[in-house]
Amino acid sequence: MGTLRRSPAVLLAGLTLAWASSAVAAPSVCRTVTAADGIPEVGLPMPSPMLDLDPLMDVRADYDLPPVAAASDGAGVRVTDVEYAWDRGHVELGDRVGTPAVASSDASWASHGTAALSVVGGRRDGQGITGLAPAATVTGVAPLAVGGGWDPAGAIDRAASGLRAGDVLLVEQQGWIGPTLVPVYAVPTAGPAVADAMQRAVGRGIVVVVPAGNGGREIDSLAPPPAGVLVVGAGESAASGGTTGRRAWFSNHGAAVDVQGPGMGVVAATTFPSMFPATLVGTQATDPQASYTHCFNGTSSASAAVAGGVAVMQGLARAERGTPFTPQEVRARLVLTGIPQVREAEGATLRVGPRPRFRTAADLAPPAAATALVSTVAAPAAGASTTLTWRSPADGAGGSGRAGTHDVVRVDGVVVATVDAGVGRADVVVPAGAAPGTWTVQARDVVGNASLATATFAPAPVDPAPPTDPATGVAPVAQPAAPQVATTPAQPVVPSPVPALTPTGQVVVPPSIAPTARVARTTTLTRVAVKSTSFTPRRRALRVRLGLPRGASVHQGTRRLAVRASGDVLLPPRPARTTLVVRAGRTVIARVVITVPRTGRPSARVLPSR
Repeated sequence: MGTLRRSPAVLLAGLTLAWASSAVAAPSVCRTVTAADGIPEVGLPMPSPMLDLDPLMDVRADYDLPPVAAASDGAGVRVTDVEYAWDRGHVELGDRVGTPAVASSDASWASHGTAALSVVGGRRDGQGITGLAPAATVTGVAPLAVGGGWDPAGAIDRAASGLRAGDVLLVEQQGWIGPTLVPVYAVPTAGPAVADAMQRAVGRGIVVVVPAGNGGREIDSLAPPPAGVLVVGAGESAASGGTTGRRAWFSNHGAAVDVQGPGMGVVAATTFPSMFPATLVGTQATDPQASYTHCFNGTSSASAAVAGGVAVMQGLARAERGTPFTPQEVRARLVLTGIPQVREAEGATLRVGPRPRFRTAADLAPPAAATALVSTVAAPAAGASTTLTWRSPADGAGGSGRAGTHDVVRVDGVVVATVDAGVGRADVVVPAGAAPGTWTVQARDVVGNASLATATFAPAPVDPAPPTDPATGVAPVAQPAAPQVATTPAQPVVPSPVPALTPTGQVVVPPSIAPTARVARTTTLTRVAVKSTSFTPRRRALRVRLGLPRGASVHQGTRRLAVRASGDVLLPPRPARTTLVVRAGRTVIARVVITVPRTGRPSARVLPSR
């Protein structure tokens, strides 16, 4: 890993870490190798047969990657890496990665591309290393134009053209702003075109992984990353003498960085000549295409490991639900389930994001369904409030957790309350005049997996409107009933029991896992006001101006009336009384009784629904 240089034809923008002196002691960028690791001495010629170096790959355990097995090895996923060069003949790549149409003239760049591609998809053969997603299809595209010059935007478009929704595009590039290295999308000369190319890839459902860069600076003041792109910072490693999960001293940082990856001492394949300072096994005198380094580092190794982990997630999603995660789902799941970044020694948090837990982020197991739903009123009256209680469920087998999530309560599909997981209580209003319907409780975990449980309810019937005299259109005045003397003690009314909440077995995966608003209880109030009434003799029409809630409708008998923007309803005049019914959906919320005398001014009054 030599010092980064500029070339007249190409702005070198690879992701290796430039050596720099520092007065502050920092963890090593190479993995510490001891006799217990079974490696006799760093730099020895390649043994025969090749050693199994997987025990030295701490990434799998540190980042919660499942053991390599069917459905967790990236099968069916394509990963393309934008690199200057790579060695397609290295034993870890097995001639699976084609030769770039235009390669860098600096042969040492081949070691960088070989390292990144091997971390993603190195062969699973029991020798050397096994990539994080060894069954994924890995390819590379060089960011160089045929006529010369740096063309990262064109490389991104070329790479995306060979990928499908759910595949992964790793952009192992960075550039310069002044003396510091920055993300490629922030470079003034190339950034806008790069951002547009990345946005096009994300729009096709491709997960774009971009390193935050090795400048050690805050990047929020620079051009923002394109929406949906996953920006990766570098974290320390315990195997390199640091603290796993703490920001590596060289990593760029800021709110724009989504997650961190291992930025120190990742074991990877390499070639000669190499830009890495030391070689774990293999020398040019033996076999440069079977050599390994314990010093792959920087936001290069971090983003390569995250790209491999995302390929594992996508393979699991394809196998278990038939479709991959969207780029937005990948980012949200990694952030929501990640291990929080370890704070800096000086107390400041220079953000590089949480340390992903890929197996947990890929959780598709919903929580158990809620149980034991009861209501304080067995048959709640129309328009009345009732309290529902239920037993809030535990998380599912995937372990993504329910802390900080919500149970969503619906009445006939309409959300009426959202309460914290574990509360299991909500006050709801049963729609007036509603037919028997359904209560639904939806339990969610932090990544959006959800289960439904339902129970039916039968509200008390609504009293019908009083009959009218056909001759006058006026309802007769009800006469009080004669008092009755009870001859036997009144028997208490035993309400019909509400059915216990029954799991439906239906699993719901919502389109978005953004958290919903937290509402302790929800009560809907409705109001209908009569603003004026008038009679227009010329048109022989009665004009009634109503103040209605949004979405309300007005009915006369079985006919729905047209309501003007002003709230006016036009009716043919009648010499007696007319009743209008105001509904919200199927629910009667009020009745408006209009009196039209033969002489005098018409009048109207609102009768709330009972």
